[in-house]
Amino acid sequence: MNTEARFSEADPAQNPAQNLAHTHNLSTIKPVRVALYRNLSVIPEWLEKTKAYCRDPAPEAVRAADWFLDNEYQIARAVRGLRNDLSIEFYNRLPALWVDGRRSVPRIFDLAHSLIDMAEPQLTLAVIIQFVSDYQKISPLTNAELWALPSMLRLACLEHLVDSFQHIDDALAAPFDISAQTKRGRARRPVDRIARSITNLIAVQAIKWPDFVDQTSLIEARLSEDPAGVYPRMNFDTRDRYRKCIEQLADRSTLDEIQIARETLTLAQSRSDCARKSHVGFWLIDAGRAELEQEIKYKRSISESLIRIARQHTVTLYFCALICGLLLSFIVPVIYLSRNEAGPWLWIAGLLISLIPASLLSVYTV
Repeated sequence: MNTEARFSEADPAQNPAQNLAHTHNLSTIKPVRVALYRNLSVIPEWLEKTKAYCRDPAPEAVRAADWFLDNEYQIARAVRGLRNDLSIEFYNRLPALWVDGRRSVPRIFDLAHSLIDMAEPQLTLAVIIQFVSDYQKISPLTNAELWALPSMLRLACLEHLVDSFQHIDDALAAPFDISAQTKRGRARRPVDRIARSITNLIAVQAIKWPDFVDQTSLIEARLSEDPAGVYPRMNFDTRDRYRKCIEQLADRSTLDEIQIARETLTLAQSRSDCARKSHVGFWLIDAGRAELEQEIKYKRSISESLIRIARQHTVTLYFCALICGLLLSFIVPVIYLSRNEAGPWLWIAGLLISLIPASLLSVYTV
């Protein structure tokens, strides 16, 4: 059975991921925060209330209660994962959808919901890779979006879970507004949605997400063409460092991540006669970085400019700091001699005696 058959779509001739990509319009401003994400702090209280209900459920809710009680720790772990992995700074970097003339939720949140709705019977690494790869044939995802997908899948599953329980019993009303994406899934029975949500939370936890990023990152695909042949042999952490360099460059450039990766390759290919310069790393993290920044019209921040200047004049800055430290070290003996109205010879002797400890203090401080 091929991966395409694992999606529950009405028309098998259509590709759900590509159809979704065609419907997405992006905003240039930061996304609206999903209501569940804004209200994560109240979810533990809701979980306790739901657990109490599930210990003595209505007869028609026994199966849903069993699912909850048997997997309560999986749900709690998902909530903790969201708190640890999805900071507001990271969230604000995610491209937002533009819906009905206004900014909306992150694009990757809508993609996560669509993926959950279409994947049957549950999420797997192969299904996710296929869906994301098909989507990117129409619209590339950023490096941040790829890393945000597990968190967005957790958000989507938790939303379905909460929404399903509030349809079982009014006393378990959601402590946040349910998103339009979750409302699309209400055609299924609540107990089936609960089972799917928990099963998918378990699947998300089990998936090796670095493997997912490696196989779906378009930056990875471009940098793997490294003329020096070095990049594909690097370990994951080093390759991820290079991808994040491109992500950081794209934040302050008019080019997107894929265009910057291509420009990096172009520069490396143009220096194929030099082993060092033909490696993409020379342009991303080494001496070629300044030339790459110039090519992509990168706008440095003030702090970056100051750091760059400091790195270019390290020796001068070191000796300036050393001299300043030496002068500062003389403050105490100068004040002491001045207050005691020392004569010229006492001044000379005092400063000479202070010279050695002042020099040592200056060296150790700098």
